[in-house]
Amino acid sequence: MSRYTGQNIRVHMNNGNVCEGEIYTFEPERKMLILYTSGDMVASNIKRSFKVLNTNYIKKIEKKAKKNENNSVPFKDTNNLPPVQYKILEEFERQNLKKTKTMYNNKVTPAGQAIFNALATSYSVSWRGSTIVIEDDNRLEEPYRAENVTGPKEKRFREIIGKICQRLKIE
Repeated sequence: MSRYTGQNIRVHMNNGNVCEGEIYTFEPERKMLILYTSGDMVASNIKRSFKVLNTNYIKKIEKKAKKNENNSVPFKDTNNLPPVQYKILEEFERQNLKKTKTMYNNKVTPAGQAIFNALATSYSVSWRGSTIVIEDDNRLEEPYRAENVTGPKEKRFREIIGKICQRLKIE
């Protein structure tokens, strides 16, 4: 896999997210692909950003451009790599999995889940049974339509839900 280090790729995840970056490393035994995503790769005092991806959730990988040949990949000298702290990575993955599980409700209609997903991009939302709770004190009940919003900001959220339903073509 070292021959692919520095390759620019675009990774499509099963949940619809897309990640872009340079391949930093791949660990098949841990099912991890690590991408370098940003930061000055030359200066040692600049913060570097990496994405750790679980390969079980990768839908598709696209090659973006030619392999970066200018030694821009951080820690190109593999003799000086910092140690990987697997316990921190595993805890991070556990927290993300826990958060992801709270985002999906298999007991609701696809329309309800689609509205929830759209709201989750901008607002704090959660499921309480089949009810979508928006910003702790507003509720959207089944059937998931604008007129079924209740709470202190119901006028605002009725307008938002109406626009989401229009965009998603939900009647």
